[in-house]
Amino acid sequence: MNQKNYTVQELSNFYKYTIWGKLQNFTNAEKINLKVYLPELIGVTWRTIENWMYIRKDNNKFVPADKLYLLSTFFECEVSEMWHTPPTPLTGELQKIKQHSIL
Repeated sequence: MNQKNYTVQELSNFYKYTIWGKLQNFTNAEKINLKVYLPELIGVTWRTIENWMYIRKDNNKFVPADKLYLLSTFFECEVSEMWHTPPTPLTGELQKIKQHSIL
């Protein structure tokens, strides 16, 4: 069976986060070390990081904000760069509620 190798751009059509693409910047030897040390730094298992890599855009699952911040710090990028498509800002009724509760 032929398995298609997707580019980072093609994956952006499927997945919510850019974790997989950012890991592709490392050599295979570095990736082996990352599987040991990155989970320690973030405070989760490697399996959890793998699960986060493959969250589809239409899925309600998410990476907790504190972990996303730690990942962005590790990858030396802005938190907003961790999404293929950043979340939509508050609009409509939610924005009105937010403004009303602040005032």
